[in-house]
Amino acid sequence: MAVAVSFPTISKQIPFLRIPGIVFFIGKHFGTGVILATAFIHLLDDAFRSLQSKKVAERYGKLGKYTGSIMFVI
Repeated sequence: MAVAVSFPTISKQIPFLRIPGIVFFIGKHFGTGVILATAFIHLLDDAFRSLQSKKVAERYGKLGKYTGSIMFVI
Protein backbone atom coordinates (compact mmCIF):
# COMPACT_ATOMS: atom_id res chain seq x y z
CA MET A 1 0.00 0.00 0.00
CA ALA A 2 2.78 2.44 0.90
CA VAL A 3 4.49 1.77 -2.45
CA ALA A 4 1.28 2.49 -4.38
CA VAL A 5 0.65 5.72 -2.49
CA SER A 6 4.20 6.98 -2.79
CA PHE A 7 4.72 5.90 -6.43
CA PRO A 8 4.00 9.34 -7.96
CA THR A 9 6.61 10.94 -5.68
CA ILE A 10 9.17 8.21 -6.32
CA SER A 11 8.58 8.33 -10.08
CA LYS A 12 9.47 12.03 -10.17
CA GLN A 13 12.84 11.33 -8.57
CA ILE A 14 13.83 8.21 -10.57
CA PRO A 15 14.13 8.98 -14.31
CA PHE A 16 13.17 5.54 -15.73
CA LEU A 17 9.94 5.49 -13.68
CA ARG A 18 8.66 8.84 -14.95
CA ILE A 19 4.98 8.92 -15.80
CA PRO A 20 3.99 10.98 -18.85
CA GLY A 21 2.06 14.09 -17.81
CA ILE A 22 -1.07 13.15 -19.74
CA VAL A 23 -1.25 9.70 -18.12
CA PHE A 24 -0.94 11.24 -14.66
CA PHE A 25 -3.58 13.85 -15.54
CA ILE A 26 -6.06 11.24 -16.83
CA GLY A 27 -5.46 8.93 -13.87
CA LYS A 28 -5.95 11.72 -11.37
CA HIS A 29 -9.23 12.86 -12.90
CA PHE A 30 -10.49 9.30 -13.36
CA GLY A 31 -9.91 8.68 -9.65
CA THR A 32 -11.77 11.86 -8.77
CA GLY A 33 -14.72 10.74 -10.90
CA VAL A 34 -14.80 7.35 -9.19
CA ILE A 35 -14.87 9.00 -5.76
CA LEU A 36 -17.68 11.40 -6.76
CA ALA A 37 -19.73 8.59 -8.35
CA THR A 38 -19.34 6.45 -5.23
CA ALA A 39 -20.50 9.31 -3.01
CA PHE A 40 -23.51 9.96 -5.28
CA ILE A 41 -24.58 6.30 -5.27
CA HIS A 42 -24.31 6.07 -1.50
CA LEU A 43 -26.42 9.21 -1.02
CA LEU A 44 -29.04 8.25 -3.60
CA ASP A 45 -30.96 5.91 -1.29
CA ASP A 46 -31.19 8.57 1.42
CA ALA A 47 -32.39 11.11 -1.12
CA PHE A 48 -35.17 8.81 -2.34
CA ARG A 49 -36.29 8.07 1.22
CA SER A 50 -36.22 11.75 2.21
CA LEU A 51 -38.02 13.10 -0.85
CA GLN A 52 -40.71 10.42 -0.66
CA SER A 53 -41.52 11.00 3.01
CA LYS A 54 -44.99 12.04 4.12
CA LYS A 55 -43.78 15.40 5.42
CA VAL A 56 -42.48 16.37 1.98
CA ALA A 57 -45.73 15.17 0.36
CA GLU A 58 -47.79 17.29 2.79
CA ARG A 59 -45.80 20.42 2.06
CA TYR A 60 -44.99 20.09 -1.67
CA GLY A 61 -47.61 17.73 -3.02
CA LYS A 62 -46.63 14.83 -5.24
CA LEU A 63 -42.92 15.60 -5.31
CA GLY A 64 -42.09 11.96 -4.53
CA LYS A 65 -43.06 10.93 -8.07
CA TYR A 66 -40.25 13.08 -9.44
CA THR A 67 -37.47 11.99 -7.08
CA GLY A 68 -35.49 10.26 -9.83
CA SER A 69 -35.75 13.32 -12.09
CA ILE A 70 -34.63 15.64 -9.31
CA MET A 71 -31.60 13.46 -8.56
CA PHE A 72 -30.81 13.16 -12.28
CA VAL A 73 -30.63 16.96 -12.58
CA ILE A 74 -28.46 17.30 -9.48
